[in-house]
Amino acid sequence: MRRMIFSLVFLFFFSTIVFPQSNFWEPTNASFGKSITSIAINSNGDIFAAANSVYRSTNLGNTWENLSLPETAPSITVVATAPNGKLFVGGYGAIINSTNNGDNWAKQTLIINDQSGQFYDVTSFTVRSDTVIFAGTMGGSLYFSDNGGNNWWKTGSGGTDFINAVMLDSREYIFTGDHNGVVANSQTGSGGWDWAMPLYSEISSIATVAPSLVFAATPEYGVYRSTNNGSTFTAANNGLTRRTATAMVANTQGVLFVGTDSAGVFRSTNQGDSWIQINSGLIDVHICPNWNGHQPMAFDPNGYLFVGTQNGKIFRSVQSTVTYVQEFSQGFPQDYILEQNYPNPFNPVTTIRYEVPVTGMITLKVFDMLGREVTTLVNEEKTVGSHAIRFDGSNLSGGLYFYRLNAGNYAVTKKMTLTK
Repeated sequence: MRRMIFSLVFLFFFSTIVFPQSNFWEPTNASFGKSITSIAINSNGDIFAAANSVYRSTNLGNTWENLSLPETAPSITVVATAPNGKLFVGGYGAIINSTNNGDNWAKQTLIINDQSGQFYDVTSFTVRSDTVIFAGTMGGSLYFSDNGGNNWWKTGSGGTDFINAVMLDSREYIFTGDHNGVVANSQTGSGGWDWAMPLYSEISSIATVAPSLVFAATPEYGVYRSTNNGSTFTAANNGLTRRTATAMVANTQGVLFVGTDSAGVFRSTNQGDSWIQINSGLIDVHICPNWNGHQPMAFDPNGYLFVGTQNGKIFRSVQSTVTYVQEFSQGFPQDYILEQNYPNPFNPVTTIRYEVPVTGMITLKVFDMLGREVTTLVNEEKTVGSHAIRFDGSNLSGGLYFYRLNAGNYAVTKKMTLTK
């Protein structure tokens, strides 16, 4: 009888929930007091941030460790990870790599002008494979390594020697953006470069979302778009109310995100045709005003976006930026479906998948055993298809929890177990 009464109260409680709109961003516990100039995330979800030093988080940013660097290491401004987990960091005149997540450092390579002895500032990395890595420098053009960073060689870039940004797309075309506004591209291994006429501002970042569709962010005139692999560019700033674009990334579905010096982050879901500002929960809107190739934006393996700010804060998106997780071979889903979370039991992160047969308002919330609200995972309109959301129970006690999907007259609740 007590169990029946509890169940009735529980079901009534769920049926009368009001769902508030959640923020796009939530803060991590990063507070370094120095500008975040670069973020990289490996395949395990470990986060690395450059802020003069190198900081590491292995738990979604809940705690951070300042990694110990060699005594001869420069001030670090850029970080990158290879598919095998190898970590690369760079700064004024040097590139250093680690094979064990930054616990120890394997080799330090000086990036220097052999004739003048002048050091070159490393501004950007792009990783092709476990062994092939490219590095842009200020004054030294483009460097590459074909042995996992053990040795580096200087190569031409098609533009000037002052490379702000370097990016490799899925076709293995490498793009560079320089101090004079030149975007150059070369098919890896071809040895030749093509370049566009200089834009009206230096290039701060480059992204591609489809073959031949290239975007260049500039710190003076916003975003430029090329539909012909970088041969020509036109402005793509509709809705971009602040055009000091300091960083830019694209997720696996081609959704673009641009960081600005004082207006936070903007998003485009239509290949740059229009932009909307997404600053809810972002209490520091200064995204790396020093734009020399620094890229304080990165996605984790589940599509969550992390962004660093001038004041040493790091924020993460509340939900994954990747909406669709599968294609339907038999057309669209016919009914609402809430799947069992996986893994279950979990500690501390699990994924909840659900299917939507018609576009409409969806709410997905988590409750504890007493029916108390824990968090809102989804509270927005969702399109037809299969969706997924990650639930992080790092700040909760172990035990039984419930998650409930509401869509119009449809409602379903499932159980999940957090083990600690």
